[in-house]
Amino acid sequence: MSIRLGVLCVALLVAASAAAAQTNGSITGRVRQREGGQPVLGAEVGLDGRWLAQTDSAGFYRMREVRSGWHVVTMRAIGFDTMRRDSVLVRAGQVTVVNFTVAVYTIEQPIVVEAYADSILDPSLVATVQRLTGDELRRFPVTTLEEAVALFAQPPRRRGGKGAARGPLKELGADPASGRPIVVRDGRFGPYVTDGETNASLRRGDTPESVTVERASELLAERRAKSA
Repeated sequence: MSIRLGVLCVALLVAASAAAAQTNGSITGRVRQREGGQPVLGAEVGLDGRWLAQTDSAGFYRMREVRSGWHVVTMRAIGFDTMRRDSVLVRAGQVTVVNFTVAVYTIEQPIVVEAYADSILDPSLVATVQRLTGDELRRFPVTTLEEAVALFAQPPRRRGGKGAARGPLKELGADPASGRPIVVRDGRFGPYVTDGETNASLRRGDTPESVTVERASELLAERRAKSA
């Protein structure tokens, strides 16, 4: 009896699998760039709002076991326009081909970068949010990716009072290059020198107590050269 029951269960499973195969299809295709026809690697392809597949190095993707009927297929990739195909018909037991030819995403309007107010950006600002211009971003006291990673790896420093502007840690005198007064300030990611227009983080081995106007001028000159 148990043997017959086991055989019956296997037969039912096989029948169910065959029925699913007869009612489902699949979607495959390729994602390429509009200019040059190069394949797009790592593009995500979605079905009815769910991201189910990614393209390989040749730009191909495949979605299996898609129920028969009408579907919406969407493609997105970093740096490219998002595309959507409505009314994609999938037939049972068949392969539906949906290709995408994408254009590079272009920005027609300025991007606004917002950051929490911090003395490293504007010591006199008491608002909770600051808006940064491209020039201010270039003056941020980070010159390399390694410096940025090191800065953001440090825990934020606590401020003395909410919205209170702190004075400089040290006044060094006039910059021999620009003639502007250089001061040392304490920012969210550590001490830095500034002449009011250019900021530069203190490097390893530099301290607010030991830094000289000559060393500060050197750091600022390096920062200006890399921002030019």
